[in-house]
Amino acid sequence: VKCVKSHNAHFGCGLCIQEGEYLHNRVLFMDLDSFKRTDDNFRLRIYEEHHVGNSPFELIGLKMVTQV
Repeated sequence: VKCVKSHNAHFGCGLCIQEGEYLHNRVLFMDLDSFKRTDDNFRLRIYEEHHVGNSPFELIGLKMVTQV
């Protein structure tokens, strides 16, 4: 529904911008202090690797990081 990569993708974290690392068929997010995603960065597609399309929630004005 958010039209972003799933939680098991390299850029799958919905709250931060770090790239995950594959280990034993899993994606690990090792950095505990990664930069956080913001609603503005999401809307502007600053981190393109996280997106797979345009969410209908964006069309109605929801904030995709803090409200969805």
